[in-house]
Amino acid sequence: MKPSGKHSFLVVDDEPHVIDSIFDLLRRDFRVFRAGCAAEAKDVLRRETIHIVMSDQRMPDVTGIDLLREIKEDYPDTVRLIFTAYADLNVVVQAINEGQVFRYIEKGSGPDELLSVVRQAADYYDLLAERKQLISELQQANVALRKANELKAAFLDVASHELNTPVTIIMGMSELAQEQVEQPGGEPFRSFVSVVRSGARRLEHLVANMLKLLQAGSFESGAELAPVNSRKMMDAVQSQVTPFLTRRNQTIDLRIEPEDAVIQVDRGKMHDVIVNLVMNAIKFSPDGSVIELVARAQPGGPIQIEVSDMGVGVCERDVPHIFDPFFSTFDTLHHSSGSFEYGKRGLGMGLAIVKKFVEMHGGTVRVTARQPHGTSFLIEMPACS
Repeated sequence: MKPSGKHSFLVVDDEPHVIDSIFDLLRRDFRVFRAGCAAEAKDVLRRETIHIVMSDQRMPDVTGIDLLREIKEDYPDTVRLIFTAYADLNVVVQAINEGQVFRYIEKGSGPDELLSVVRQAADYYDLLAERKQLISELQQANVALRKANELKAAFLDVASHELNTPVTIIMGMSELAQEQVEQPGGEPFRSFVSVVRSGARRLEHLVANMLKLLQAGSFESGAELAPVNSRKMMDAVQSQVTPFLTRRNQTIDLRIEPEDAVIQVDRGKMHDVIVNLVMNAIKFSPDGSVIELVARAQPGGPIQIEVSDMGVGVCERDVPHIFDPFFSTFDTLHHSSGSFEYGKRGLGMGLAIVKKFVEMHGGTVRVTARQPHGTSFLIEMPACS
């Protein structure tokens, strides 16, 4: 690990005056330790973390290269230098080539040259420490990626079963229900069953596409723009949410400006966007409320879709997070899921999907508070042709 303070330096030499001179030269820039023989050097290494060690080549008990070879085996991160006479250069060069020694310093070199070599050794130690840390971080990242891959595979196994099973049940039961409403007396339920069947088909399509995207490693697809009649799209939205409005005794004030406007959007994605916003308005508005749904698409102007309510509103501290995935307000007392019941929160994915789908159209969505209470979501997308 790269040191936060001074580098530690150990000098090994059997001549005390040499050790004292080196100590005086380096003590301001390094933490200097001294040893008069190999045994003393090993004792210092056991007690201290040494970043750089420099040994004299010719010592009574062992050569400097032999000592540094042992140090390399026991302390591979320590940078090793050799202090040598000219006669030993061939041996020293061989030791450098074999990796036992980083550099050599010839006896008789001046203090500036010695200080320069030791500083180079410190820089080399830092470089090795940073590389080691980077390798460790990459290894940790690889472990995390492998775990993520395993989680994705496990999710696919579960999702393919857990999502498809209820879809199959809904499709089967809605087909049976459709047969029943065709019988005499079934007219009051015909429109409800039609909405269930339509929603089931769309759910089946979405689940199939989601699983395909996950299996392919792609988590989003682009918006496929096509001309869409605003009135027909809004009527389809209203038809889908009517059962929930009925249960809550709520109504939609739908306005389309102009009435015959044709807009360029991805019909499926924009349908999901508006349904998400209207369902939010249903859930956070009292029984008997009126929800406003306005679509504006003047020629040459931007497409605007606004969903407004007079419900509980959005807390100011929640506004920066409201489009974040899985955000469902900081109030944990309200985290019980529901489709349309007053004040119920879900997984917090609805508004994240709204934002993503709107951005696929090159547009923006923002939320503002209404007075005296309530919320307005305004979508703006590029101009109609």
